[in-house]
Amino acid sequence: MGLHTSFGENRLIYLNFALEAASGLADSQSTAEVLELLLPYLEGEAEVLDFQSRPTSSRLAGIHPNPFNPRSRVVLELAAPGRVELAVFNVLGQKVALLESGRLGAGRHARTFNAAGLPSGIYFASLSVEGERIGVRKMLLAR
Repeated sequence: MGLHTSFGENRLIYLNFALEAASGLADSQSTAEVLELLLPYLEGEAEVLDFQSRPTSSRLAGIHPNPFNPRSRVVLELAAPGRVELAVFNVLGQKVALLESGRLGAGRHARTFNAAGLPSGIYFASLSVEGERIGVRKMLLAR
């Protein structure tokens, strides 16, 4: 759920928690309705934008920036909670970094890959969920 509001210039505010649960209205109102109640407290124009709150599939969503030097964010999405391994490999197939190993909840997650000390070249981010490889993405470290 998001809220778009303008105060002379456009801004996007992303609220990453359940407003209806926080307000005790879980059974009677949706998140959008709760946000509509909050709008009078904001100055200027405001509009509620309904974003998908949970991914529909698990995937390696992106690497930003790419090419990078020396850090990049690896973004993954999980449709359901699960045991995750997010690792980075070099072109020889050697694991050079383990970014995540353990249980994560459903939703969007990001981890930072710091390649300080590694040579320039191509690397691969690999995501496995519950032991099944979900995706691999190429990364370019350019110094």
